[in-house]
This record gives sequence, structure tokens and C-alpha cells, in this order.
Amino acid sequence: MFMDLDGFKAVNDAFGHHVGDQLLVEVSQRIRANVRARDTVARVGSDEFVLLSGVDDPAEAANIAQALTSAIGEPFLAGDYEVQVSASVGIAIFPDNGANPRELLSNADTAMYHAKSLGRNGYCFFEGSMHADVY
Repeated sequence: MFMDLDGFKAVNDAFGHHVGDQLLVEVSQRIRANVRARDTVARVGSDEFVLLSGVDDPAEAANIAQALTSAIGEPFLAGDYEVQVSASVGIAIFPDNGANPRELLSNADTAMYHAKSLGRNGYCFFEGSMHADVY
């Protein structure tokens, strides 16, 4: 899964980078609280996270993505401010959506942008037709 925070730039611009940094810590804690101990989470960009999770079927991935978007969508206390952001999540499943880590990450990123284009604060599974939308 590739996750990007919706509204993070606005928080940084309105309240400063120190509040944005505190928000990222809080988001990270909510992510960890909503995944299993065996899952791997990494922050890969300013407000981007990747989750590697072994799932048995797409419904399990959807449940995880839904839990993450719900948890991140709740208000945060960052410094002295209550702020609200949401998350857009793209999901790519091995081996159907990529034969190697690079391809999986790229396809999950593409699906995340598709989720953003549908209104943000949600998740999308990768589909091959999404590449046609990029070009």
C-alpha cells in the first residue's frame, strides 16, 4: 500500500513545519496501531508512507486500508492545534499487480493517485487501465 496524506501541505503552510512534524509523528502512531506487528511501515517522503502486508485476499487488504483511512481521518492534536487530514491509499497485490518490489510500489503509487482523483480520503486497488490515464 502506498499512502499519501491529503491536506498535509495546508497544515505546514498554516501552522508551520514544527506542527507538521508533530502531525507526522501522530499519523505514524495511528498507522502502527492499525496494522499487525508483522507488517512493515516506512515513511518514504514528506507525507508518504508505504505498508508491506501479507494478506490472504483483497478483502483483507481493503479492511486494512479502510481502518487506516478511518484512523487518519480523525482529528489530531499537533502542538496547540487541532488539525484534520485524510489519507489516499493505493493498493497493489503480488503477483498480479507486480512481479517485483519496484513494480508493486509503482503500481500502488498509481492507484493512490487514482484514489486522490476520485475525491481523496479513500483507497483504490491497482488496475492496468490506470496506466492509460497517466499518459
